[in-house]
Amino acid sequence: MRPLFVLTALATSMVAWFVVRMLATHSYDVWLVSCLLGAWAPLTSAAAFLYISDAGEREDSVLAAWLVRAIGMHFVLAWLLGVSDWLRGPPGSARVYNADAIAPFVLLSFVPVFLVCLTAFRWVLSVRRRLAAAEPLTSRTVTPEHAPMPYRGAARMHITERIALPALALPAALGAGAAALWLALALHLSPALALGSAALLLALASTLGASAVVPSLGALACVAAAVLARDVTVVTHDSLRLVWAWPWLALGGVAVYLSALEARLRLAPSR
Repeated sequence: MRPLFVLTALATSMVAWFVVRMLATHSYDVWLVSCLLGAWAPLTSAAAFLYISDAGEREDSVLAAWLVRAIGMHFVLAWLLGVSDWLRGPPGSARVYNADAIAPFVLLSFVPVFLVCLTAFRWVLSVRRRLAAAEPLTSRTVTPEHAPMPYRGAARMHITERIALPALALPAALGAGAAALWLALALHLSPALALGSAALLLALASTLGASAVVPSLGALACVAAAVLARDVTVVTHDSLRLVWAWPWLALGGVAVYLSALEARLRLAPSR
């Protein structure tokens, strides 16, 4: 798919959301979605930055350049509105913070938070690339059906190619994620202990191959959400504030996961 189509869809969806946000300021559901989007804005903007850096060379139009700048501005705006809404509280509640007074600090805070998220994504890509390079390979000999004779007198041409061994990393990651989720819910572990245990378990499964990295990240996000929602019986203002903690708790688990894999890759003998 052309990057222009992806950028257009992303920009259109963001503009549509901000229109809804402006027209339904007093809606409780809109406030909740705004807080959630604000919490995830630095992570999604870091992912969009890496996508544009990787696929941006395929587009050289003025429209693509305008869309990239508009998307960046809207990510910052989503962070600013989400943090302000979260600090202000739900519509109709007593305001604890003055949104106008803290807006400059919230706006400036996007830069360090974005850099942390961008570093985390680049670390994930680096670890995944090195895991793929460290996967053991085997060789096999194949005979093409319509290959020409390599030389006079030879009936067939045989080609030896290197292939990867059967992928066990993906099933191992899915199993480790399910086990970590069950342990977090059944044993009522603290959030830090639950995320740390899940990260180490998933890191152990990820040593089998690079295909386990993406499912492991999804599993850590699920464990973080389950731990936060585990003890919520009545939805209140304080319990809804946990929505903001979800991506950052998951990011802490990802840091432990990557640290374990980084240590494994550095201590393992080079192939």
